[in-house]
Amino acid sequence: MRVRFVDPAGREHESWVPTCHGLAVRIGDRVLMVQPANSDEWIVTGVIDGLAARPRVELRPVAALELRPDEALHVVSSAGEPLLEISQQAGGPTVRLLRPDVRVELAGKLAISAEAIELEAVRGQVKIKASDDVVVQGEVVRLN
Repeated sequence: MRVRFVDPAGREHESWVPTCHGLAVRIGDRVLMVQPANSDEWIVTGVIDGLAARPRVELRPVAALELRPDEALHVVSSAGEPLLEISQQAGGPTVRLLRPDVRVELAGKLAISAEAIELEAVRGQVKIKASDDVVVQGEVVRLN
């Protein structure tokens, strides 16, 4: 990336500088640069955001699969067992997990965001367990 900066001696520089892999830098960003002791080259290692709003980065599709209304994408295990189906239904795209008793796990936080969310157990109960407080916030909270 092209940067302008003032070095510790007060000299102004403008030059092309490498960045750390995967760093999303945009025009006008303030960046954190380091110059390793064994190198003459500066390296951009981070973006300093402060309170500035970052524009949303549009993801660039690298592959696409077109599904016609009567088609579905299936993911199967190495043994050929069906695992996942993605299809286009009248109400919109549908993702269907094809095995019973599915578990979703991740190391960090899971956040789900939508205009509206519905949870339905068509047979059986809904359990909510937490190792800490359970917080329910809403304009109106209706129980039963």
